[in-house]
Amino acid sequence: MRALQLDFAEVPPLALHEVEPPPLPGDGWARLRPRLTGICGSDVGLLSLHQSMYLAPYMDLPATLGHEILADDEDGRRVVVDTVLGCEALGRTGDEACPPCVAGFPEVCRRFGEDQGALIGFSAGVGGGWSEELVAPRANLFPVPEDLPDERAVLLEPAAVMLHAVLLRPIRSPALVVGAGLLGLSGAAVLRALDPSVEVVVLAKHEHQARAAEEAGATAVRLREDGGHNERLAELSGARLAGPSIDRPTVTGGFPVVLECVGNDAAVDLSFRMAEERGTVVLVGGSAYARELDLAPTWSRELEIVGSYCYGWERWEGERIRTFDLVLDLVRDGRLRPGEWVTHTFGLEEHPAALAAAMSKSGGALKVCFRP
Repeated sequence: MRALQLDFAEVPPLALHEVEPPPLPGDGWARLRPRLTGICGSDVGLLSLHQSMYLAPYMDLPATLGHEILADDEDGRRVVVDTVLGCEALGRTGDEACPPCVAGFPEVCRRFGEDQGALIGFSAGVGGGWSEELVAPRANLFPVPEDLPDERAVLLEPAAVMLHAVLLRPIRSPALVVGAGLLGLSGAAVLRALDPSVEVVVLAKHEHQARAAEEAGATAVRLREDGGHNERLAELSGARLAGPSIDRPTVTGGFPVVLECVGNDAAVDLSFRMAEERGTVVLVGGSAYARELDLAPTWSRELEIVGSYCYGWERWEGERIRTFDLVLDLVRDGRLRPGEWVTHTFGLEEHPAALAAAMSKSGGALKVCFRP
């Protein structure tokens, strides 16, 4: 089969290979054939060497990338994949399961990397979605409603990422989403699905992203070189700019909740500045090494900084539920509506063009996918 594999010992590090399909690790696993798989910002960051190496010990090389997966399983069902390879997914029970997994937090499993890596799409043993075949635990497969088109179904994995991030703390209005890539758009849609009364503001770099954010029910603010976006964000949150609006403003008041969905220094810095006193900033964008980050707003405003990683189990309306189950419930109820955000699709052999489109949003890309 064909697979796009990453190996930093090779030149180029990402190449299309003919490889043997990964073997089934056990009875609780299923073989999948991808229909669509997204290119995530974390994939782009890894390939451009902008990603932290903190998680490198949990990654097996050569790895077949791709974790935003819509696939057909052995029974002919369309499924989306929970990619977290925690204790439950790998069949560890009782004393074999680590404390975080026992407590319902497989996304922070202490035993990542012992068997199959941490995530499907970063593990040599199970494969990934940028291929013609992979394997996954049956417990991590979630059937997709028949009336949901492929181009929207493939967006359920990033929706699960944002659902988990939003539910880490109570929803408060107005909420600011920094970034209008796929994570930011999904965050706006998730916030509106969970609480239709919440006012959502999205900071967007490009005009086509701003339009998509508005279609998701948010108020869009365009990033401006002259700092005008700071004045607009202050206005929408009822805040006051106590210092210059350009570059790095000092703000009095702000948004009670800020979801940072970009991952670069400028986005994190702005998120800290636009959160109200004792507000919450949730870091979802995979931020790594900070070189130009001013931490003064965090302690002078007593901010709560929360990290978010993947998905697992949630508490919703008094019940404990898998993140993907809740996403699908919201979709079936018509409350969560992934937009028409897949703008580009490519074959595996077209990966240079696909990655170029994903890296440059100025060309109108929202979500770029491979169709193996």
